[in-house]
Amino acid sequence: MSSVGIQNNSPSATLDISGTLHATSSVDFDSTLTVDGQVTFMNTLEVNQGTTLKSTLNVQGATDLDTTLNVDGTSRLRGNVTADNQVNVQGHTELDQTLNVDGDTTLQNHL
Repeated sequence: MSSVGIQNNSPSATLDISGTLHATSSVDFDSTLTVDGQVTFMNTLEVNQGTTLKSTLNVQGATDLDTTLNVDGTSRLRGNVTADNQVNVQGHTELDQTLNVDGDTTLQNHL
């Protein structure tokens, strides 16, 4: 099988395109998509399987998680945090400043 180059006289892949690729309909990949540069999504990204991020996820807008957020390491929340229902903390918890409680409070052990 030979390689085809578009604006490329020495293709290094089966189809090697130098320049911008524009598709006006769906693109279907049956294998791995490797991107060496930055990616910009102009609409929704839907992922149907597990996803592994090997570096920092930087979200610069509102984020909606419909089910569980499971964090295995340290988490830092900067700014106000509002819980509309229940916060369940299992394990050691440190509060470096004041804890304000508005409403009924039940302590299951000693304070």
